[in-house]
Amino acid sequence: MRFWGLADPRLAFRVHAIVGGTPGYRELVRSAPSSLADLDSWVVEEVLNPASALFREDEWLLGEQRGMENRALDKDDDVIRQRRPIYRVEDPIIRFHQVVRHPRSALFEDRRGVEAWADAKQSFESLVLGPHFERLAREYLARRGVALFDVPIVTVGTTVVNDKDMRAAHQLDIVALGPGTGTRNRVIEAIGEAKLRYLDGRDLTRLDRIRTLMPGAKGARLVLASASGFSQELIRAAAVRSDVRLVGLEKLYSDDQ
Repeated sequence: MRFWGLADPRLAFRVHAIVGGTPGYRELVRSAPSSLADLDSWVVEEVLNPASALFREDEWLLGEQRGMENRALDKDDDVIRQRRPIYRVEDPIIRFHQVVRHPRSALFEDRRGVEAWADAKQSFESLVLGPHFERLAREYLARRGVALFDVPIVTVGTTVVNDKDMRAAHQLDIVALGPGTGTRNRVIEAIGEAKLRYLDGRDLTRLDRIRTLMPGAKGARLVLASASGFSQELIRAAAVRSDVRLVGLEKLYSDDQ
């Protein structure tokens, strides 16, 4: 955020989801977006312009950079259940191009960037920003475990919790494991959600229920991470409950986080 000279965490999050943390990319564009309102034009003119050095950056990375193929993919292990890992594209700019540019290459190359970017917006939100926010939230919890939970966090991952009574399977974006975790033992320090959308009391109620379904999670804290904000009801609940933590973009990007 500081490196790109961005003052708004909402803007910094979106720029990072597009270009990642590679310092050299700042030199490949003429300017950084000045505000959220400026982001659309910046993407079209600086990132997805056929004349831009970033326009085919993913192809260059995968085709020319030795070892990049090992860094481009990552696996998402279920930290509670033994099941096949989910593989996902790890490098932000590769994921961005795969989701946004590749399906609309002809439009971008035909200098119809405004039209192509408008068409890509929904995919950008769900397939780029959503997973990126989940990743940032998990990294934050891993880094700030002692401050948040009074114990270091060994692993932060995901899991699926079966709810027989509701005949449902609950996907958890955050499962934080503490010291003492081993092959047969899972010390669950926190479970939670990480969403782009606004979170409210219903999300807290859902986590309360999921916690009761997880063996070993009785004392786990509940983390609600949102890129959009929280309802007053949820803020009031978190203020009087010692087991609830709210994490917004401002906290992720603050110096005293």
